[in-house]
Amino acid sequence: MDKKRISLNESKTTIANITQHKEHEAKLMSKASNLGRAIRDEVVLSSEGLEEMKERLRKLFNELNEIYSEEESQKNKLTEKLEKFVDYRLVKLINSNDGWYEQLEKTFSGDYLKGNIVAVWHILYIKAEAPAMKRAFLSKLRTVIFSEEAQSFSYVKFLAYKYLFKCSPSELRLSNEEITENFTRLITENMEKVYLKAILSSIHKNWIPHIPILKDLTTKTKDNELHSLCYKKGLIDEVPNLYKRHVFQPRLIQNNEELIFESRKIVVGDPIRYLEDEDLKTIKYRLFRFDKGNWRVQYTGTLDSLKDVSWHYDDLIKSLLKSLVSWLKVQIIMEDQRVPSSVVDPDHIWFDMKTGHIYLLGNPAWQLDYLFDKTPSILWKKSFVSLFQVLFNIDLSKGINVFKKSWTSSQSPLLYHWQYRILNYLFSNKFSVTIFLQQMDKVLCDMESKTIVDFEQIKLDHIVKHYVTDLEHRDNFILIANFVEGSWKNGSKECYFFTLHNHEHARYLVYRLHEIFERSGFSIYLNSKEAFRLFSACFLHDFGMLSEPTKHRLHDTNKMDIQHLQNEIRQILQVAVARNPGSVDLELQQIYEIFGNVERVRENIVRVEHPYISEKELVGDYPDLPLSVAERRDIGVISAAHGWGKAEVINISDDLHDGKHPIHLKLLSLLLRIADLSDVSKERVRREVLERNYHRMSDTSVFHWIKHLSVDKLTIEHRDLEDGATEIIFTISHNYLPTGSILTEVLERTCGKNCKKIDSNDMSEFIDRGANLGRGSFFSYFERSQCDITCAFINESYRWFYAEVIFINDYFRQNEIPVSFDLKIVKTEQSQVDFNFIKNRNSLKSAQEFMFQYFQK
Repeated sequence: MDKKRISLNESKTTIANITQHKEHEAKLMSKASNLGRAIRDEVVLSSEGLEEMKERLRKLFNELNEIYSEEESQKNKLTEKLEKFVDYRLVKLINSNDGWYEQLEKTFSGDYLKGNIVAVWHILYIKAEAPAMKRAFLSKLRTVIFSEEAQSFSYVKFLAYKYLFKCSPSELRLSNEEITENFTRLITENMEKVYLKAILSSIHKNWIPHIPILKDLTTKTKDNELHSLCYKKGLIDEVPNLYKRHVFQPRLIQNNEELIFESRKIVVGDPIRYLEDEDLKTIKYRLFRFDKGNWRVQYTGTLDSLKDVSWHYDDLIKSLLKSLVSWLKVQIIMEDQRVPSSVVDPDHIWFDMKTGHIYLLGNPAWQLDYLFDKTPSILWKKSFVSLFQVLFNIDLSKGINVFKKSWTSSQSPLLYHWQYRILNYLFSNKFSVTIFLQQMDKVLCDMESKTIVDFEQIKLDHIVKHYVTDLEHRDNFILIANFVEGSWKNGSKECYFFTLHNHEHARYLVYRLHEIFERSGFSIYLNSKEAFRLFSACFLHDFGMLSEPTKHRLHDTNKMDIQHLQNEIRQILQVAVARNPGSVDLELQQIYEIFGNVERVRENIVRVEHPYISEKELVGDYPDLPLSVAERRDIGVISAAHGWGKAEVINISDDLHDGKHPIHLKLLSLLLRIADLSDVSKERVRREVLERNYHRMSDTSVFHWIKHLSVDKLTIEHRDLEDGATEIIFTISHNYLPTGSILTEVLERTCGKNCKKIDSNDMSEFIDRGANLGRGSFFSYFERSQCDITCAFINESYRWFYAEVIFINDYFRQNEIPVSFDLKIVKTEQSQVDFNFIKNRNSLKSAQEFMFQYFQK
C-alpha cells in the first residue's frame, strides 16, 4: 500500500470476525455475481434457460432467509442490496408479453421510488415492442407525473416527461381525442423549464404539429439551452449562439499544399508537447500547428487521402497496417512519445503515389486530444474503428461485425480470419493502445491470411468470452479452433468411418459444457485459465486420430493385436500353400482379406490409442500452437484422460497452479469425459455415408452409427433438491430401441465381463451405486433381473456414461460442489419398433436384424 501511496480511511474501517454467517453471505453474493455475469454477457441461450435464471434469482432470497433467520438488522441491509440486484436483472430477462406486463405492474406498485427506476424504466421501454405495451407504459408515467410522491422528486417527473413523447402518435395509434386528453394537456403555460427541456430533449418530430404551445413557451424564455433544443427540433429558424458554438462540426480542408483543420476551440496556455515532424522509412509524420485561429500542416507534392484509395486487396491492407503498427510501436511503446490519435484516423492518412510514402498527420485538435494530459484509450479506439471501417469495408457502429458492406462474386462477404482477430482485440472491454499494438503486430505476422472466418466460430466465441476473460487466451483459442478445423479439412485417413470427432464435435462439447454450467446455476465454477484449458481440450483431445500409427507400433510384436494379425495372415497363407504346395499363389479374395485385416488393426490402434497420441503430440509437437509449456502439459493430460480408466483418473492432481490461479485438472478431465459421452445425437453421423460404405465398416462402427441414428436428441435439465443442491439430468430420447429376447447364456457371453449378472465386487458396487440413477427411464438398466436385447444395447451404448455419472458425482460430493448428475434413456412418442438404416433401390438393411446378429456373434 505504501508503494502505491494509498491508505485506509480509519473512520470507515472496522475489523470484523469472519463468522459462519459471513462465509454463507460471501457464497451467496458470489452466486449472485455469477448469475449477473451470465445475464450481462447474454449467454443464457434458450427461453427455458431464461425462466430457470429468473427462478434462481428469486431463490437467492430464500437462501438469505436461511442465513439470517434471526438477525433482522443484518438481513434487512443485505435484502435491500439484493433486491436492487435481482429486480434489475429480472427486468432484463423478460422474454414474453405476459412477463413484461407483470413486471410493469410490479415496477409501479408499492414504494417504487426506492428502486433503481432509471435502469428499470429504460429496460421496460426498450422491451415494449407492441403499441399496446408502449401505451400501457406511458399511462403509468402519466400517473407518476400527477402522483403526490413524485412532487418531491423532480428527477422522477423529469424522467417521466423524457419518455412520454419519445414515440410518435402514429406509432402509438392515438386518436386526436387521446392526444389532447392524455398528452398535450400536460404542457401548460406554467410548466417549469426543466420539464420543457426533458420533453424537447427526446420528443419525436411528429408530435410538434400537435403541440403549438410548445413554440410559444420556449421562445418567450431567455434560456439558451431551451433555444438550442428548439432549433434542433425545428421550432425556430434562427441559430442560437450557444448552438453555433457547441454544435459546429470541425472539418479538414485541403488547400494547395496545405491541410487546414477548422475548429472553434481556442487554445489557452502552453501547448502540450507532441512528437515533432519525423521521417522513418516510408512513414512521414507531420504535426498540425495552431495558427490564425485554425490548425494547419503543410506538405510538398500531390497527396491522396486514404479514403480516395481502393482497398480491395488483402495484401495492400496488411502492408499499410504493418507500417502503421511498426511506426506506432517505436513512438509510443519504445520511445514513449505523445502522438495524437488522429494518425490512425482515415481522414489523416495520406499517400504520395509517386514515392510510395505514407503521410500520418498528427492533429492535436482531433477529438480534442490536446485537452488531455495523455491521449485516452477511447480516442485511439474511435480512430481505429474509423480506420477499419474503411479498410475492411464494414460497419462497426454497433460493435464487432464480420459481414462486409459490399463484395464482388469473386470475394467472400465475410472478413478474413486475421481481421476478425484484430476486431476482437479492438472491441474488448480492456482496450489499451499499447497492448492493442502488440497484439495487432502478432496477428499481422500470422501467415494464414486467406482463411475466411467461420460464422459458427463467431457464435461459439460469444460463449467462450464469458468464461475466458484474458484477451490473449481468447485469441489463442481462436487460433486453436482454426488449427483444428484446418487439420480436419479432408477428414481422417485412418478413421474414415468413425462418427464425427472434428471441430463440429468440439463445438458441440463447448456448448454442452456451457449448458451444464448454466443448469447448475454456475455452481460449477472455473477461473479463466481453467476454462481456456478445458475449451482448448474440447478441440484438441481427438486430433491424435489424424496421425497414422507409427512404424514402431505396427512392428511391435509384443502387442496382442499385432500377434493376432500375424496369426490371421499365417492361416491365410497356410490355406494357400495347402492348395498349391509348390508356391504361395494367393487368390484375389485372400489378398483383399489380408488387406482388410491390416486396415482393421490400424483402425483399432487409432481408435484405442488416439487420446495418448493427442497428449504426446501436444507436449512434443506442433510448436506453432499458441500454448505455454504448462498449458500443453495440462491440456495433454485432459486429452489423455478421456481414454483412461477410473484408476488412472483418480490419480490426476487437483492441486496445480498457473501463477495465482488454481488449476483443478481432475475436475476439467471429468467434465470433458462427461461432455464427450453426451455427444450421441444423429447430428454426429450421416445416413448417406452409411448407405454407401456400411459393407466396408466393422460391425462395431455400424453399431455406433445405428445408435446415433436412433437418437432424436439429448436434453439437459435440472432439478433443485431439498438440501439446496442441483441435480442435472441428461435425457437421451431414442426413436428406436431394439426389443426382443435372446438366450440368456448367449447375451452373457456377448456382454462378457460387463454383464450385470456377473457376481463380482466391481459389478455389485456398480449396480448398487447406480440404483438411484435413471429414474423415469424407459428401461430399468440397474435391475439385474433384466436380461434381453434392450439391456444388451443400453449396456453396450451407455454403460460408460452411467459409470462416469457415478464417478463425477463422487468428485462433487468429496469437494462439496452442490451438484449431481443423472442419466435417463427414454423413447419418443414417435418411436418405432424397427427402421431401415440402409434404404435405397438395391438394398434394405433392418436395424433390428443387425442388432440380433450383433449380439449373437
